[in-house]
This record gives sequence, C-alpha cells and structure tokens, in this order.
Amino acid sequence: MTQSRIIDLLGPDGNAYALLALASKLAKKLSLDDKKIIDEMTSGDYKNLLNVFSKYFSDYVELQNVEIATGELKREETILPLD
Repeated sequence: MTQSRIIDLLGPDGNAYALLALASKLAKKLSLDDKKIIDEMTSGDYKNLLNVFSKYFSDYVELQNVEIATGELKREETILPLD
C-alpha cells in the first residue's frame, strides 16, 4: 500500500471517530493489530490520538492543520487565511 491521502483536521474527516475508523481500516489492510492501535489512540486526548495515528500511518496519510486542531496555534496566527 503506497497510496498517500491528505486529511484536513479542520474538516469532517478530522474528527476523532473518523480517524479511528480510518485507523482500523488501514491497520487491517497493513496486517497490523487494529485493536492495539485503537486502544493506544484512545488512551489519551485528541493530541495523543493524532500522535499515535501518525506513528502508524504517516507513510500513508498526511494530517494537515495539526497545530490549529490541537489548539497550539490560533487560526489568526496563520500566514494564509483559512475559510
């Protein structure tokens, strides 16, 4: 599996439930233990969920706007305006 996908965390695919569903699907395709990954993703807050997701799937999925989605950066602090 070498296909790359971009997920804007500020959009509908960036919510925790969508990311958990995608993680489960990708784990199964990659013959990884999806239950272990889901348990690890849900063992903390949203930032933990993103970190674990990236740990396993960053070769296949690019998460955009992580800093804004996790509150580390405010929208008005970005260089380009976000609609």
